[in-house]
Amino acid sequence: MTTFIYLTANTVSILISAIQLFMFVRVILSLFLVDDGPILGFVLIVTEPVIFPVRQICAKLGLSDTLPIDIPFFITFLLLSFISMIL
Repeated sequence: MTTFIYLTANTVSILISAIQLFMFVRVILSLFLVDDGPILGFVLIVTEPVIFPVRQICAKLGLSDTLPIDIPFFITFLLLSFISMIL
């Protein structure tokens, strides 16, 4: 049972790290690429399902439109970092 919990925690930690890496790549690509290429499209497909629930909550609270930065993206990254630290 302990091995199962250990493997599950490590798997979740690896998935969180991969999502954070894709989020970082998304930031870099969105800064330097003007058009949507296949790489950016793939990164958006991977990261947007994670960011979307936070984006909806922020929209309901009115946080999405007031600031020039992508608050839901930042909150999602912080939540993933927090979960990774707990594991």
